[in-house]
Amino acid sequence: MMMFCNTKGVFILPKSESICEMNAGTGWAEVNSYIASLADLYAHATEALPKCVAIFGCGSTGKSALSTLRNWGAQSCFFVDNDPARQGTRVDGVDVVPPAKAIEMAPEMVFIAARAVSAIRRQLEQMRLPYISFDAYCVMRHLERIGAVRDNLLRDTRSRVVFDAVLKSMLTGCTSYCAEVMEGAQYFALPQFAGNCYEHFVDAGAFVGDTVERFLWTTNGAFARIYAFEPGRRPFEALCTRMKRLRAEWALTEESVVCIPAGLGESCKEMGWIAEAGGLLQGATCTASLISDEVVQVYSLDAYLEGRPATFIKADVEGVEIELLRGAAATIRRFCPKLAISIYHSPEDMFAVAEYLKALVPEYNIAIRQHAPVRMETVLYAWVDE
Repeated sequence: MMMFCNTKGVFILPKSESICEMNAGTGWAEVNSYIASLADLYAHATEALPKCVAIFGCGSTGKSALSTLRNWGAQSCFFVDNDPARQGTRVDGVDVVPPAKAIEMAPEMVFIAARAVSAIRRQLEQMRLPYISFDAYCVMRHLERIGAVRDNLLRDTRSRVVFDAVLKSMLTGCTSYCAEVMEGAQYFALPQFAGNCYEHFVDAGAFVGDTVERFLWTTNGAFARIYAFEPGRRPFEALCTRMKRLRAEWALTEESVVCIPAGLGESCKEMGWIAEAGGLLQGATCTASLISDEVVQVYSLDAYLEGRPATFIKADVEGVEIELLRGAAATIRRFCPKLAISIYHSPEDMFAVAEYLKALVPEYNIAIRQHAPVRMETVLYAWVDE
């Protein structure tokens, strides 16, 4: 049985025998069970938004949560973080405090915006502070749209099984659900995404060229053109080093693979580079606070290609996948490329990416696959039947 939530927060249980039969054995019943168990907490979190709320974790996920919660009416927010280096600082204009200070500030609700949900949950229980994971809250806030994507756009049973598993992980913070449905061949997991010898392949977020290399093996080195976009200086240097080797190993011409030291977004502009903890460079096209002084170029794919074809677009761009797709709208409408889009950075991407693509190209088939044993590397695949 399906469970939706309308705009007033009232849970609705429509009846449909055909839908119930379609959902048999997929995990949707468990999703509904978790939703029911969280209903009171969800209501309390919604009531708390205009009051004082805290966000546990001030990394990229926390920054995204802050922006979203503000859009939903949060008035007074602060970050809580276990990292002493972050405590006492301000992130996006919001104070970062240690856990002990959070107890004194007594927020009405704490939204967990970090990957280690289970450990932080235990910590907050010891602190006697009310909490809900940001992922779980987003799922419950958007149940109607999630249900519509699941039942209307995901036509294969495997996609619904994977979708339900990821939802269960988001609702509970338990990563084992992702591990149960994990599979390999990321970005090339479906038959439609392997073996075509005439691809114009766009790798958005090419990093060090690992996906480009897998693409070469998947196509046996036969393709039309590769565009590899990577905005980070160090990853781009590694990408160029790898491409020098690959050109020699695969007898590739210089012009067949174009490496572009830039990001992709909704429009052409320069943006600050974000250096995350541990030296990992990511999120160049995000709008979060500038941490380093490095500035990178961002293009819209439509502007960069200027009408040239794209037949396969892969995107893993640290949470701005929707912006990238908006900047590629003309290309997508014209060429209907195969798409392998990461949808794990933002909980809203679980439904928003599918909705947007179907609005652009109603003929798109949509599938979901999970490529990591944790809440990462969830990929949406879209293609048009030949």
